[in-house]
Amino acid sequence: MRREWEPEELIEAWTLLDDDWDLVGNKTGATRLGFGVLLKFFEQEGRFPRHAGEVPKAAVDYVAGQVKVDPALFAEYRWSGSTIEYHRAQVREALGFRESTRADEDVLAGWLADKICPMVFTDEGLRAALLSRCRTLKIEPPGRPDRIVGAGRARFEREFCLHVLNGLSADSARSLWELATGEDGFLQELAPRLAQVRPSKELLGVYFEQLRNGMRELARAGLAHGDLSPYNVLAQDERIVMIDLPQVVDIVGNPKGMDFLMRDCHNMATWFTNRGLEIDEQELFADLLTMVF
Repeated sequence: MRREWEPEELIEAWTLLDDDWDLVGNKTGATRLGFGVLLKFFEQEGRFPRHAGEVPKAAVDYVAGQVKVDPALFAEYRWSGSTIEYHRAQVREALGFRESTRADEDVLAGWLADKICPMVFTDEGLRAALLSRCRTLKIEPPGRPDRIVGAGRARFEREFCLHVLNGLSADSARSLWELATGEDGFLQELAPRLAQVRPSKELLGVYFEQLRNGMRELARAGLAHGDLSPYNVLAQDERIVMIDLPQVVDIVGNPKGMDFLMRDCHNMATWFTNRGLEIDEQELFADLLTMVF
């Protein structure tokens, strides 16, 4: 949110109206001021501020004057706990919004990949599009929109690569991947194998979501990697990339397609479980089958 506001802009954007006063009700002190600020901030941004520093001082002063509370008390408003959770619930209900779910995150990532990534190339632009989409759908944006942006971009890149790969002959595809992942290939210089890294438990979750999404995209195309293991997945910061794709297996057309898919699930579930993130290989296998049939 911008920091500078003209007086007429404050009046237009930050004035508490009739229905707003019903919500403010009998709240007092820092609670009264904090709620008023949350409400007007959400009306404009379609999200809640993450901390007091996100709210322009001029806006705090203006709202404080309306609710007749010393603006200095805004520093005492608690940004965690039952009070702010109740305030957020009140604001969502009043404005017709709802909290986002994990299913929403998957849908939003898919929307970014299909509709926005082909035209917008910066993370800032993708994040702005995501927040706008959430506002249109009346969904409170997830707490970590950058994760959805990353998932959407990764999905777009995977689909684009698969599209290109499917248009190449087997020999051309093999030559391309050897160029990228061979002993002197540029991917070898950029990132270590997944088997070589020791990610935190939180990062393990990020890696697994990306891996599962990649396996889903392959399964949706009727394919399994066929030789998936921590040794042909590259990891760099918060991103992973599956490599050695030219040997992908037709799950239905190949008599052992299901076996290859199950082996992929077993290899990766075992690695993540051994690193501290419990993954059920049967559940992963069943999830991927829903993409195939």
